Amino acid sequence: MAFDPDNPPIWLRKLHMSAAQISAHDYAVTPEEGILECCRFSDAIRRWSNVCAHALGLSPLPPPPPLDNPFRRVSSIDHAPSVLRDVAR
Repeated sequence: MAFDPDNPPIWLRKLHMSAAQISAHDYAVTPEEGILECCRFSDAIRRWSNVCAHALGLSPLPPPPPLDNPFRRVSSIDHAPSVLRDVAR
């Protein structure tokens, strides 16, 4: 991913970096590969955190919540206790 040093993207300017400091090798080739790299990094951080917690005699972090689609429409009745759902339906 090449950047024009005279006109870097706004996000790069907000980082107070110049395009000359960025290499195309710093980024994944495809968005999919970038997502996989983030997942691998997240898994590695969780393993490291668990090892540190165990070494210090602390309880490890709770498991991450399951992935969910934040854009999925959910009815307010779906959040009600099951007894209320049965009555409402």
